Amino acid sequence: MTCTRCTGEVPEGSRYCNKCGLSLRAPLPTQPAKKTKKQRVQERQRWAIEHERQAMFKAAFMTAKQRHKILTDQQWWVARLISHGHNDESIKHQLDISISRVKTIVSKIKGKANVTQRTEIARWFIGL
Repeated sequence: MTCTRCTGEVPEGSRYCNKCGLSLRAPLPTQPAKKTKKQRVQERQRWAIEHERQAMFKAAFMTAKQRHKILTDQQWWVARLISHGHNDESIKHQLDISISRVKTIVSKIKGKANVTQRTEIARWFIGL
C-alpha cells in the first residue's frame, strides 16, 4: 500500500506511513457490478415470494388469542357465528344489526384474515 501524501511505501499491516507519519484509512471497498434488468426483476420476484411465504407462515402460526385480538368485538362475534355455521340472516337476528352491516363485517374479516370464503373464516377463527 502507498501513502496518499508522500507516495511512500507503507509496510503490510501498518496504518502509518514511515516517511511522513500520516494515519491511513482502510482502502475503499470496490463497487459491486451493476445488476441487469433481468436480475433486478428476478430479485423482486424472489423477495415478493419470500414476503408472501412469511405472511402465510405468520398467519398459520398465530395463536387463537392473537387471531382474535385483530378483530373488533362485533367482528369477533360475527366470525364466531360463521364458525358455528350461521348464515347472514341468522347473524342479523342474533346480533340485531342490518344485513348490509353483516356483509360489511364479513368482508372486513376476510381482509384481516387474508381469506376469500366464509368457510375459510371459520377455519381461521378456530385455528385449523
